[in-house]
Amino acid sequence: MDFTTKLKNIGGGLKATHDIKRVNEIASIMIKYGYADLTQRLGIGPASKLPFPKTQVAETLSAPDRAITALQEMGPTFVKLGQLLSTRVDLFSKEWIEAFESLQTKVSPLPFEELESVLKQSLPAPLLDIFDSVETAPLASGSIAQVHRAVYQGKDVVLKIQRPHIRRTIESDLRIMSFLSEVAASSIPSLQRYTPQQVVRHFATSMRRELDFTREARASDRIRANFHDTDYVVIPEIYWDYTSALVSTQEYIKGIPANDIEAIDAAGLDRKVLAVRGVDAFLKMALEDGFFHADPHPGNFFYLPGNKLVLIDFGLVGSLSDQRRKELAQLLHGAITMNSRPVVDVLMDWAGDAEIDMEGLTADIDALLEEYDGVSLAQIDIGVVLNQLTTLARNHELTMPPDLTLLIKSVMILEGLGKTLNPDFDLIKEAEPFVRRAVLHRYSPESLFRKSLGSITEIGGIIGELPRDLRRMLILMRRGYIPININVDQLEEFSHRIESTANRTVIGLIVAALIVGSSIVMTVDAGPKLFGLPFFGMMGFITANIGSGWLLLSMWNTRK
Repeated sequence: MDFTTKLKNIGGGLKATHDIKRVNEIASIMIKYGYADLTQRLGIGPASKLPFPKTQVAETLSAPDRAITALQEMGPTFVKLGQLLSTRVDLFSKEWIEAFESLQTKVSPLPFEELESVLKQSLPAPLLDIFDSVETAPLASGSIAQVHRAVYQGKDVVLKIQRPHIRRTIESDLRIMSFLSEVAASSIPSLQRYTPQQVVRHFATSMRRELDFTREARASDRIRANFHDTDYVVIPEIYWDYTSALVSTQEYIKGIPANDIEAIDAAGLDRKVLAVRGVDAFLKMALEDGFFHADPHPGNFFYLPGNKLVLIDFGLVGSLSDQRRKELAQLLHGAITMNSRPVVDVLMDWAGDAEIDMEGLTADIDALLEEYDGVSLAQIDIGVVLNQLTTLARNHELTMPPDLTLLIKSVMILEGLGKTLNPDFDLIKEAEPFVRRAVLHRYSPESLFRKSLGSITEIGGIIGELPRDLRRMLILMRRGYIPININVDQLEEFSHRIESTANRTVIGLIVAALIVGSSIVMTVDAGPKLFGLPFFGMMGFITANIGSGWLLLSMWNTRK
């Protein structure tokens, strides 16, 4: 089934028509930047039938530059995909990660009048009946939304307004990406280790969450609640009466951007304190709360007088389950004690069903740990260590869970931000207390009690159901019927091989018997003759030759 037919089966001629036009645009851009062979392998149109101006673009750019330029030309959804790929340090080298990081959505702001239809649909009353005033010039403009300042009951607020019809464009692109990922996974073996279907599924989930502003608002409230007893972390208040899936209203806080060193110094802020507080806030979110801001770049960090930290934009958040935090504690404990076994065990768990060279992985982990044996914490660059770990994962074709790649990427961004504020900043020294608490928490009496209680509950459930299961088994035994299901991979093929072997053995025995019998018959002078020889002896030899020929041909085909 070609791409056009597939899209027509996705429901609705209008939708299919829109998608077909869009996929032709994407194919033309891919061809323009040197990916004509890929378009053919993906089945999105022969290169010879897609006209485009012949340029030397593909020859003048490096491979990463070609990719990001093509993504930018494809539009906001693909730029967002590239930005997500910048977090997959387990899949791409440093050169590619830096290229993906440079992706920025270049979108011209919309006139405020074009946003009024969204405001009318989302707000419970006319705009100026709610707000004292609204600035029509945007404070910021992105691919999904525009931000405008407003005043609500004398307080400064911001309105984040979704662009009209952006959901339709994004949903179309997601359908196309989903189909292309399926084709790529099945037709291009070299792409399978990049798990294109998993990446696209993760991206689609992330994009749909970003399109629902109530999710971002809930994340903001949740993290604010987690910092209720921390006076130096400030998170804007959400005005829920005027927040919906398409419009978000929140407190406006004007602070000093995290990368404006001159303004920070001019305000008399302590850069060392700011670096420590930023990292402490993130580690608390990740290792203690299990819910963290996953996009901690300088544009989302601001500073206030009193060395306070402002966090904004919770469109991208990461979540670490209790199990994942336990695995991290196990991995960190193994690294601290220079024991590769728990590190390898965790990595093998993350690998799932993938075939991994365990001996090779253990040797590489041992070599990495030995490299830092006896080295003081102050001499360890966490960014270098994380790069080494992710390179090791790539070499062994290990794919890390997306939540962990978000965490690793965020830690690397934070280390860079910390060193920008304070060149002597030591991330490992700041992280050590959090790591120690995370490791100790795993073996704390409370944690062990909860784990034991869970095991007891599970065992109790099994014991409670045991009489019922035994009763069912006894009833089946009385009836002389106990179903046993055995699932052996390739069992059918194995049975065919056994049957084929048995058939050849039987034919071989028959051929041997015919040869012996025919030889005896040839010595008997009685009976009908053919060319002066006993007829039945001749027929036996002919049949034996046919059987021998069949056996030889069958053996030759099997060998091939």
